[in-house]
Amino acid sequence: MENKKNIWIINQYVTRYDDSGGSRHLDFAAEWVKNGYEVHIFASGFHYNEYKEKVLKDDENYKHEVINGVNLHWIRVFPYTSNNYKRFISMYTFYSNIKKYIFSNSLKKPDMVIGSSVHLLGVLAAYQVSKKFNVKFIMEIRDLWPETLVRLGKISKTHPIYIGFHFLEKFLYKKADYIVSTLCGAYKYINKFTDTNVKCIPNAFDLNKLDGLKSKNNSNHNFTVMYLGTIGIANSLDTLLKAALELKNTNIKFTIIGSGVSKQELEKFKISNHLENVIFENSIPKSKVLEKLSEAEVLWTGMPNSKELYEYGLSSNKIYDYMAVKKPILISTPLNSNIIKDARCGISVEAENSNQLKDAILNIYEMNKEQREELGQNGYDYLISNFTIQKLSAKWYEIFGIKNA
Repeated sequence: MENKKNIWIINQYVTRYDDSGGSRHLDFAAEWVKNGYEVHIFASGFHYNEYKEKVLKDDENYKHEVINGVNLHWIRVFPYTSNNYKRFISMYTFYSNIKKYIFSNSLKKPDMVIGSSVHLLGVLAAYQVSKKFNVKFIMEIRDLWPETLVRLGKISKTHPIYIGFHFLEKFLYKKADYIVSTLCGAYKYINKFTDTNVKCIPNAFDLNKLDGLKSKNNSNHNFTVMYLGTIGIANSLDTLLKAALELKNTNIKFTIIGSGVSKQELEKFKISNHLENVIFENSIPKSKVLEKLSEAEVLWTGMPNSKELYEYGLSSNKIYDYMAVKKPILISTPLNSNIIKDARCGISVEAENSNQLKDAILNIYEMNKEQREELGQNGYDYLISNFTIQKLSAKWYEIFGIKNA
């Protein structure tokens, strides 16, 4: 490939493989490096779910390291312990400190700068960096912020946070040379405010993660339903616990792995209802996720009962990891059309309907081994055909060529 470029990505919430969380940018960047690109990622070492600094030592404000050929630049931000005003201060310090770091260092000039949401102050920093170097600015939308906050019921459209970030959102849409979104319907929202082209590049699975993977068999003779990921409002884990309550006198066990704002409340529900069939475990490194998932008989994910929340699409790293280990998948969703149905790899039930979920769990529990293996293989085949880093990188290369994008 000719005309290989120097690509910069600014996203506060990138994490190392040794930590929990999504790895979209590090996975894509490593693949681009293999194809001759130079890539720099600018992120914070403060973990957004674990609420602690994971990279920088006490006497460090900045750090540079190389992972799989990708240059990682870690920036200190203001710490926080919950989703309150301190998190907004953290966002602002990332915005401010990232520019100080870039403008005070003699880094090789980029050919383009990608600013990735969720929060838009990091995207604003990317735009301002692109203007400083007079290069292309690509805006990546992984969540339609602040619209999602309204649809989750956290704020109203008259709230100052919404008004301020909606103004910034529209400004950045108009300034972007190109817009990418993980949500394939996002163009219907974004093109209300700009005629800039919007390209869908969903989350993806890195095939290299399958190298050396050793599947584990469940050794405790229980049938295990597992959830692994963020434990937040948008994940509706109370639905899973209610299904566990109805199945507490069976040998079906439930394992929930992760961290997030809803974990403490769910643990209280477990204790008050004497759910001995439910186990909570702490977050694990991304490098251990697939091995852990392979211990379960069935994997579950859920959503709130709001079609409006997912009007513009859904792209879930979690589901791709589930598919990669060839396990049946259960999904509690308000969407009639969904990836589990498309891939024929499990059962979809109504969102927040614990009774339906209980029945679906029993359905898979009563299947024989061959039937469960067929569902798992269907999901794996669908993943490999549609959602790998290696396939979807081609869409990024088109954008890097801008003229042909």
